[in-house]
Amino acid sequence: MEKPANLTPSGAPVLDCGHDHECTLLTCDFCLMELPSSDAIREEGADYVAHFCGLDCLESWRREERLKSRSHPHQ
Repeated sequence: MEKPANLTPSGAPVLDCGHDHECTLLTCDFCLMELPSSDAIREEGADYVAHFCGLDCLESWRREERLKSRSHPHQ
């Protein structure tokens, strides 16, 4: 049985949109939940842009990044 082409990777239906840039789905960089780009919270760095579904995920991600930087300081 073939999967319809109009589904997201998680299986949700993709609706037709006249403005594709407004319908882009992003993935929260912490919990991996899909969300529309208009609802994303962004954290911008020198080499990346991370997207989060809410302040809880953003704060959890920041906490983990601080812990990583303490255990692996830049050389």
